[in-house]
Amino acid sequence: MLVDGERAWVTFEAPPIDTDDFPECGAAFVRERPDGFATETVGVADAKLVEQRPLVDFGVGWLETNR
Repeated sequence: MLVDGERAWVTFEAPPIDTDDFPECGAAFVRERPDGFATETVGVADAKLVEQRPLVDFGVGWLETNR
């Protein structure tokens, strides 16, 4: 990190993060926005490919309503 224009090693306290409801939010996105993603094979796994802006916008709204 730059401190007064100089590289410095700094420590800080990270804010508390609660991600326990992210799976529920993701399931709601899949359920409510079936056109918002594509299911493809990546390597040997099925993956959901999602444009980030619509996902973030949905997540913000979902979290505001459900938290």
